[in-house]
Amino acid sequence: DGALTATGASSNVVINVGVASKLVITTQPVGGVAEAVNFGTMPTVSVEDANSNVVTGNTSTVALAKNTGPGAGTLSCSNLGGLNMAAVAGVAAFTGCQFTGVAAAGTYTLSATDGALTATGASGNVVINVGAASKLAFTTQPVGNVIEGTNFGTQPAVSVDRKSVV
Repeated sequence: DGALTATGASSNVVINVGVASKLVITTQPVGGVAEAVNFGTMPTVSVEDANSNVVTGNTSTVALAKNTGPGAGTLSCSNLGGLNMAAVAGVAAFTGCQFTGVAAAGTYTLSATDGALTATGASGNVVINVGAASKLAFTTQPVGNVIEGTNFGTQPAVSVDRKSVV
């Protein structure tokens, strides 16, 4: 109070992180890539307490899944455990994630689960583009057996296909 002399500091006060209560996608996945190409930014999920502190002692398994998007798209990740990853110091940092499948282009969201922990929502949109064209294919075969200078009985049709990724 100005007139009194301080006698020193208090002893150490330790504040501990609370128990794990929720999952938060702390790094949003970024798409804008073609089918079967790794996301531009990989998703990271944190295990947090009620006060949004990362529970650094947590090593539970976080599962990543497609939340919304085209039915044809299949999510995969290349990290050990694939879509089920053990948290390290309360954080599950997924790697090599992509959507594959024929006609898998579209807009997706991801979700994360971990037992009884509350998931705090889906990821932002992850846009997957159509893969590059890779071949031409006859979709209607021409039928000839006509006189020179006469149109074919059946006209050919050709489509541009992309690499099939399953």
